[in-house]
Amino acid sequence: MLLKRGNEYSRVFMADFHKNASGMEYVIGQLSLFELLRALLPNAVNVDMHFSYFSNGNYHFSYKYFDSLEDVYIDHKIFHNHVAIYKGAKPNEMVLHGRRNRVEGNAIDMFMMQHTLPNWDTRPLTHIFGSVGMSFSDEGLNKVTWVSGININIHQDLIIDINDYPAGRVSFGCSIFDLNNPYQDVPLSSPLDVSIVEKRATNGKLAIRMHMITVPD
Repeated sequence: MLLKRGNEYSRVFMADFHKNASGMEYVIGQLSLFELLRALLPNAVNVDMHFSYFSNGNYHFSYKYFDSLEDVYIDHKIFHNHVAIYKGAKPNEMVLHGRRNRVEGNAIDMFMMQHTLPNWDTRPLTHIFGSVGMSFSDEGLNKVTWVSGININIHQDLIIDINDYPAGRVSFGCSIFDLNNPYQDVPLSSPLDVSIVEKRATNGKLAIRMHMITVPD
């Protein structure tokens, strides 16, 4: 999901289906909220923050970076019951360095789940990856990071031109559910003064839905 302003874009969500080397399916994704966490890592270079949801119910949030102070690559994998910390001289040579429990008040630990998620055979299956709210006003749009030259796919990406919508409150959401789910596999509806746009990606059994809801001032 991308916001468009002239020739500039800002990514709100990214999520898609993948398979690992053993053939297990998983979803990997990013939220714009992750960008706000970079300030918590003052020595971090080449930061990569993402979530992974595997078909067996395993879920973790990962933030990887090169620590310029320690001169080492670090990967924190946040599972539902612990945080595993990997370190190494190269990104592909990191080994388990230790584990820790959740730290109350640690902003990054807020992405820790309380339990494992349902496996993908669960019916009905529903999980909300995240939601973000903002305002389509000058103040709100100035808080967004805009970039040019971004690669887009007009067939797969949900591209939202901010000039097509009036100033107002906006919320974005990203979720996964099984096809034919009676609670989720239906078009989103709204009152007449509320606009909703959505786009889906599917693996034939499940769908990832991204949507935007706007409420004019």
